[in-house]
Amino acid sequence: MASSVSSRRPQLSSRIVLAFFMVSTVLIAILYTKIMAGMFTVLGIKDPAVLGRDFTNSTMIALAMTVATLFYTLRATAAHGFVKQVAEELVKVTWPTFDESKQNTSSTVWVTGVIALILFIFDWVFGNLTDFLLML
Repeated sequence: MASSVSSRRPQLSSRIVLAFFMVSTVLIAILYTKIMAGMFTVLGIKDPAVLGRDFTNSTMIALAMTVATLFYTLRATAAHGFVKQVAEELVKVTWPTFDESKQNTSSTVWVTGVIALILFIFDWVFGNLTDFLLML
């Protein structure tokens, strides 16, 4: 049993690393697209559609920049090693069960409600006390 869990850990950590790079690539693509569109607008450069309505010159430049950033990041051993270490540590984490999560969530909601009620009472008491003192 222990050997099957330990044999799955490298696969899981490599999947986490791959997922990280995919999500970060999408986010960088969105960021670059917004930056390039803004630069085209500020500089007054026309931004005609190249492929359909959504792919303009600025979008194509942003996608090229994204691919270049992705290849640079994948080749940077320090960044890749760091992400791999984080993924290996995430595999070691003992995550709570669904029942534990439900219990913790309900406890948080109840405590938040009690604190909100206490603050409401203090606000109401001191508000009425202030109104009473100002009427004197």
